[in-house]
Amino acid sequence: MGGFMSALAIATAFLVLLNCVMLCSLTHRARRFERAMARFEDRGRLKLEKDTMEALALLRAGRIEETKAVAERVVDS
Repeated sequence: MGGFMSALAIATAFLVLLNCVMLCSLTHRARRFERAMARFEDRGRLKLEKDTMEALALLRAGRIEETKAVAERVVDS
């Protein structure tokens, strides 16, 4: 009976350690995912700003057809 309790204590400690490692890995992946999403959102926002400025410049220059094409690209993205 003493050997069984000793093995059970070792197994419990091992499982607790394994859970801690898995939790650390999961939080690390979550942080990486959040950073990647932030970069993706920043790229999308910057592209939208660039396309909007391009459309405004084309509109000011009186190039209506090119402005429509850029506006469609903005709406489709």
